[in-house]
Amino acid sequence: MKKGILIFAAAFTLLSGCTPNVTKEQLENASYGHPPTAYKATINDYLDGSLKDPESKRVKYAGEPKKGHWYYSGDKFGYFVCATVNAKNSYGGYAGKSAYFFGFQDNQMQAVFSDDEYLSTQYINCMCAQKPINSITLSCK
Repeated sequence: MKKGILIFAAAFTLLSGCTPNVTKEQLENASYGHPPTAYKATINDYLDGSLKDPESKRVKYAGEPKKGHWYYSGDKFGYFVCATVNAKNSYGGYAGKSAYFFGFQDNQMQAVFSDDEYLSTQYINCMCAQKPINSITLSCK
């Protein structure tokens, strides 16, 4: 249910053309909170509640948490972790890799974006690279 709400809000934000670009000053002066320490356990708990077959999940992290920003009902600043996830579907076969963006602030997961029917892999890759996003094409500027 949580995933559906986050994805709906992200899709609504994108479709309304409100994917702002933050300034260098905003990035320098933002409050990022503390880096997440137990982020892998938090992400695993989230995935266990959202995948059809969580026991089959294969998670590949794209590094350690980094300072950054995302847009979810306004600009948010914190730490983010990107990963690819593959797990079995209801037919028992692996569904294929999906890109994920997990946003944290003060060791709390604040946002999850994944490439599914609402968001593209290209969009998630732009977020993970912290590149500005064109709100019409949903690609990196």
